[in-house]
Amino acid sequence: MATNRPGLPARRYWLGSALSAAGWLALPLPLKALAVTSHQVVISSLVFAPQQIRARAGDRVTWRNDDIVPHTATASDHSWDTGIIEPGQQVTVEIPAEAGIRYYCLYHPAMTGRIR
Repeated sequence: MATNRPGLPARRYWLGSALSAAGWLALPLPLKALAVTSHQVVISSLVFAPQQIRARAGDRVTWRNDDIVPHTATASDHSWDTGIIEPGQQVTVEIPAEAGIRYYCLYHPAMTGRIR
């Protein structure tokens, strides 16, 4: 490349390299933020345990029924439902974008939990 300013191509190369390196350094941060986390809630003795979990939209929650009767985990606004979880079975649901989701068991409405 012809130029009348000495050192210009070298400066462009250095700037391009620096920007490229900065881009690669920034890349792991968004990927880590997007990592999906799995959570587990055990159902036993008519209780969700833990009763409250912290999860982000896109995380997965698995409800495992260790009780002797069937249960559900149903969002209070009915935006999602695990369906019937028979004793010894488990069901996984991906958390929607809404924050502060309360849920309960359709068969046992006093059984409640919360996803923050």
